[in-house]
Amino acid sequence: MNKKIVLIAIILGLTIGLTGCKEKKQYNAKRVVIEDDVSVNDKEDGSSKNYKNSKAVNSNSIEHVTSKTVEFQLEEGYYFYPCFYYQGEVYGYFWEGHGYSNHSDLEREAQMEYLYKIDKDNNLVRTSKMYHNYLQGRHSKVYPQDTKFINFVEDVVFTVDYKIEDIPKPWPELTDVVNKLKGDSRHKLYFIRPVSENENYLIISEGIINDGSDWKRYIYDIENNKIYKMKNEEREGAIYYVNALQSLVWVDDKDFKIYKIVFKDEYYDLEEYIDLNRYGKADKIEAVMKDNDEMILFMDKNVEGYLFKTIYIGKLNFKTNQYNLLLEAPKEINIYAEYVGHNILLIEEFKINDRVVIPVKRYLKQVLHDEMNAILEEEPKEESEQWYLNKWIVISEDGKEMFDAMEINKMKGVLTTEKMIYQKYYIKYSDD
Repeated sequence: MNKKIVLIAIILGLTIGLTGCKEKKQYNAKRVVIEDDVSVNDKEDGSSKNYKNSKAVNSNSIEHVTSKTVEFQLEEGYYFYPCFYYQGEVYGYFWEGHGYSNHSDLEREAQMEYLYKIDKDNNLVRTSKMYHNYLQGRHSKVYPQDTKFINFVEDVVFTVDYKIEDIPKPWPELTDVVNKLKGDSRHKLYFIRPVSENENYLIISEGIINDGSDWKRYIYDIENNKIYKMKNEEREGAIYYVNALQSLVWVDDKDFKIYKIVFKDEYYDLEEYIDLNRYGKADKIEAVMKDNDEMILFMDKNVEGYLFKTIYIGKLNFKTNQYNLLLEAPKEINIYAEYVGHNILLIEEFKINDRVVIPVKRYLKQVLHDEMNAILEEEPKEESEQWYLNKWIVISEDGKEMFDAMEINKMKGVLTTEKMIYQKYYIKYSDD
């Protein structure tokens, strides 16, 4: 499952459990003008179920990166969390962060009803793009990571493409499919995401609330309105589409192998394609498609409990079937790496103190051809304790700007967010 979805589901679940521990205050609504982001013609002509098979990546060499701190006037007790860029502007939502809540359910829902955006002049503006009412379920607290978003809320699948519409709408065909999977159960939890490399396919992940068993992965074919389930045994892994193979592939999190996915009747089966164990041993693997035919692989080792560190980073080219090791981390150093986009990796060095992680240094690196080059190194502006390393960083469509929200947390009985530090990064390429 996508890291961020799992992260926000856990964090918001903890936050909800702590709600109301302080005295509630009367809600004082902010007076803001809602900005319409979509024209009427766009809304009439668009469809949130259009799909594509392309991934544009800025592959020019990066010359340097600069950054500056951005400040906003926010409602007391709320913070802005970025989700995605659209037309050069950052879209996101308000949330309280970690710790005990000072707000009632009504107050929180009012803050989370719409997405906000940071315009090109760094003003924070509430948009007309609805979020909370349609995309927040009682047990499925998730958030958009792209302009397209799908969620299963109170037995209805809602979908939206924020490029062409503001209000999520029901998807009747997919609603029927998921409700058949759910049956009469009141304990099943569903996350739905498109396969970004080929959006004709959706991955429907099914879990059981408060159950530690593996998630089931169903594949939904939009064009043919058909659902497939895994043949034989359930496994833990992730699904991607590879253009060179003209096939979906499965990256297995336990046996460290990549399989081609083969459909037959109502099932999908796995045919072994490549064994990743030859490139290094680890406890889990995270993968991301860098473009339509290249995959970045992060081999992670368990440190303690739920904490992992990255020990290898590699790149697999499916056109040539060539694997290149990009980084082998020194054993004495704890790092965790994630792909930001446009060939850029975020690598964070950290230390562990009483089961929380404390970031000590951050690196941005560019993967160019078969090498990984440093483009930025910086230390945190303030020390912060984290359950997970900071992942609130998004990149623009052209790869020339990034926005980062850094939580500053302290352990005060429970982990508590004290403030946020916002930064914009400006990336200069060789062809600029």
